[in-house]
Amino acid sequence: GKQPPAASDGAVAAAGAGGGNDDSTKNDEELAKKAQEELNMEAELEEAKEVFNSLFSTKKPKDGIAGLSSGLKSVAKGTVAGAVSLVAQPIAGAQQDGVKGFLSGLVTGVASAVALPVTGVCVGAY
Repeated sequence: GKQPPAASDGAVAAAGAGGGNDDSTKNDEELAKKAQEELNMEAELEEAKEVFNSLFSTKKPKDGIAGLSSGLKSVAKGTVAGAVSLVAQPIAGAQQDGVKGFLSGLVTGVASAVALPVTGVCVGAY
């Protein structure tokens, strides 16, 4: 009478161990995926820094005139970049994803059109 339950308990334990291996493989894949995403984010952040530094001058000016000039250039560049983004983002979105992409691009473009000049003013004031 006691033999069959012991056999079924062993089968459950073996199945549990097998399930555990599947989970660890799945977890390893998820970890690898997360690590890759983080590397991609670091690369994107580095790229964003390069774009920011090429768009806005962050070095200390030698005098007040140079500072004013640099500030005005930063504001102008931010305004132009915002205007370009306002037009380019909806077009790129529409090409990728139709009407939904256009609307998404429009939202991104409007946000950029506001954020980039504000960034230019902040960098210029700094």
